[in-house]
Amino acid sequence: GTPTAVATPQAAALREVEVAAIASGAQGDAAPRVRPEADGSAWVTAFGFAPEETNAVLRALEACGDVLRWVPPAGRANWAHAHFRQAHEAQAALRVNGAVLGRGLMVGVRPLESAQRCEIE
Repeated sequence: GTPTAVATPQAAALREVEVAAIASGAQGDAAPRVRPEADGSAWVTAFGFAPEETNAVLRALEACGDVLRWVPPAGRANWAHAHFRQAHEAQAALRVNGAVLGRGLMVGVRPLESAQRCEIE
């Protein structure tokens, strides 16, 4: 049969270690090397999660560096913008793209688009 995910503290800790390894680039060339905007932007957009999964996504991004701002849109949406202290932290967050953070939760992370950045800064 199909293995089932069990939500235990040990499983949660293992996921945190896996996300930290992805963020640090420990998985070698498997993680795409996407660059933030040419101006050294420290902003990313995380997407593909329900509002009740926000804490898990934010914890995964915080494993990459200091999140200075977390900017969800008004209303119920499946995305939010994160502003890191430094561009290299945003670069690490981009490697979380496609990571499975929990049972049924895969998150996408991409550089913040210029037009959206102008709206929030």
